[in-house]
Amino acid sequence: MGGVASIPSTDPSCTLQVIGAGFSRTGTVSMALALEKLLGGPVCHGGTQMHMLGDEYARRWVEVYEARHDRPELLRRLREVTRGFVGITDMPGVHFVEELLELYPEARVVGVRRDADRWWKSANEMHDKMTPWYMDVLLWPVPTSRWFARWHELAMERTKELGLLPFGPEYLDRYNDWVSRVVPEEKIVWMEMKDEWGPLCKMLDKPKPDLPFPRANDAEAAEGLIREKVKKATFIWSGIIGAVAISAAVAHRIYRRT
Repeated sequence: MGGVASIPSTDPSCTLQVIGAGFSRTGTVSMALALEKLLGGPVCHGGTQMHMLGDEYARRWVEVYEARHDRPELLRRLREVTRGFVGITDMPGVHFVEELLELYPEARVVGVRRDADRWWKSANEMHDKMTPWYMDVLLWPVPTSRWFARWHELAMERTKELGLLPFGPEYLDRYNDWVSRVVPEEKIVWMEMKDEWGPLCKMLDKPKPDLPFPRANDAEAAEGLIREKVKKATFIWSGIIGAVAISAAVAHRIYRRT
């Protein structure tokens, strides 16, 4: 994660143990790294997996959203995209906390609180970088990334359906209130990232690791993914434009000879 996708386990006994309900920009990469250390298995950091695990995986998350009004189908597709992981954090999983808990009733949920104004500044800046007007067209020919426009459309629809709009500094508290309503109190632990290992170790009944708590920079990780995707898209578009130009030149030459 943070630019490197976690590979899901093929062990059938590997099942989701922790649902990270902290919204994007609340330290989701650090949370995923911490859970991997404590649980000893791969954790699905949604933002990374959507971009790095492959075209089919990104498409399957789009299909999760498309099935959201058909409960049995939604649960089936959610199980597919979470199979082989011991934990999940970040979007798109945070849109399906209630359904994930239905699928994995033994799992625990971790909610994350953060100063609302600082969160909004970070989230808004990242949203602007990821959704300029040209991004959908730019990423259209790029495997995996070509699903982003459709996913973003569906994610906005889901956000509206959950009653979480409008976006703004108050959004994070509104989202956390929603999490509190859909998750039984005995299933959830609330923390701030400054709490580090303590709440997680207590929740999971695990000893505190003899190493510092992960401090990944979510913004740097996301920006790195964006730069890589733009670079790849530019290369692909150069090839497309070059091929079109050559074809046009050949066609023009043939036309002049006839």
